[in-house]
Amino acid sequence: MELNQLKNFLRPYITKEKTVQAQTTLIELSKDMKICDPSDSKFCLIYFSEGSKTDKSVLASIEKTIYKFKNDPVIFTFVDTRKNSAYYSHFGTTSKLLVFRPKKRKFAEYTNSNFDENSIEMFISGVISGNGRFQK
Repeated sequence: MELNQLKNFLRPYITKEKTVQAQTTLIELSKDMKICDPSDSKFCLIYFSEGSKTDKSVLASIEKTIYKFKNDPVIFTFVDTRKNSAYYSHFGTTSKLLVFRPKKRKFAEYTNSNFDENSIEMFISGVISGNGRFQK
């Protein structure tokens, strides 16, 4: 096979764009998942839910912000603390919402008492733009 023929044959495979499907819903974290593990370089937003009505409202606010960050390296997750309490105690925080950098093993706490869509969006934007206060 000539070089030009080989190039023409391989071109569609080499230049084919990667299609990444944007996240549209929250993912429930469990122990066996490979999301937000130490090899992950993305930001992981984690909400610790206890299943109350307030939690359902906060989860709805978080879901409304997902599409705004579809091009950013953020994974939106929640943990049902009734099933996986170890996640919550691992961070040693009282905050129910945080952004975690698994690869760096640091996290930023959401300190606002208001869990509306706009406040959550501002928190995420601040953290991913470098304005978040991370702790180990």
